[in-house]
Amino acid sequence: MSLAPAVKHTKPLVGDNLTILLYGSTGSGKTAQIGELAEYYYAKYKKRTRLYTADRGGYVTINPYIKYGIIDPIPMFGDNPFSWVDHAVKGDKLVDGKWVPGVDPDIALYAFEGFTSIADAMMGWMANASARGINIGGGGSFSFNAGEGADKMKIGSSNMAHYSVAQSQAFEKSVQSQNLPGTILWTAGDKRGEDDANGGVIGPQISGKALTGEAPRWFKITARLITEIMPGQEPKHVMLTDAHMEMQGKGMAKGISNSRVPLAGADVAPIPSRIEPASLVQLLQLLESRQTAAEETIKRRLGLQ
Repeated sequence: MSLAPAVKHTKPLVGDNLTILLYGSTGSGKTAQIGELAEYYYAKYKKRTRLYTADRGGYVTINPYIKYGIIDPIPMFGDNPFSWVDHAVKGDKLVDGKWVPGVDPDIALYAFEGFTSIADAMMGWMANASARGINIGGGGSFSFNAGEGADKMKIGSSNMAHYSVAQSQAFEKSVQSQNLPGTILWTAGDKRGEDDANGGVIGPQISGKALTGEAPRWFKITARLITEIMPGQEPKHVMLTDAHMEMQGKGMAKGISNSRVPLAGADVAPIPSRIEPASLVQLLQLLESRQTAAEETIKRRLGLQ
């Protein structure tokens, strides 16, 4: 794996870009990791980062990168999240408040924050549509009037079809974004889903539990971020790079992480199951070393020149 961004003016070949999913609870450092990788790419290649964000918590942790033009943020705006994300995954940029199509050759990293917020925004839009009398999927949703007179408002609910729409759109748009050149990074909150074999699975949160264990299959690298808090000590931000078990309220749950590490080369370039403090750049450098070690090991084992 090479860290060099495959920045091109045309659509890259399949497998020509790097796709990453980072997930973790609020405060685990997802946005900070975007900043770290953005700095690395700018320092090494003088390439910038485009951040499409639906997270309402903002991006205070990366404000210095925004100030110096290293990261170009495009927050979700308007009343149609479906339209916003459709432009975002195409790499469109904003000029004077209007979308302008075309991939910028000076962008090395496209970051999307994140699965959870985008799906929630879609769910909210569909609930509002129910309030306006628009039936999406049929049955299960309802609307009612709240307040009286000038304060009267129409409130709508969601149904199972809304969850299905939000989940399928999240999947389709994340896949579509992978047509962009360079590095594609998505973030998500974490959630416990169902797994009959282990009693539970911890994975990215995307409107309900159905895709909690599935989303990592859509990316080449999936890593979980956690914050460990001990009394009297500074919080520790940790990146988990491999599958792990964790005690939850309902028993043990399997946490999903997958760095897709080659089997060969483990003795030369081992990959730790946790990186502390969390560092996406360090993980990518370790994976690059492992790939090189695997190639050399296989070549030597087979007597190849």
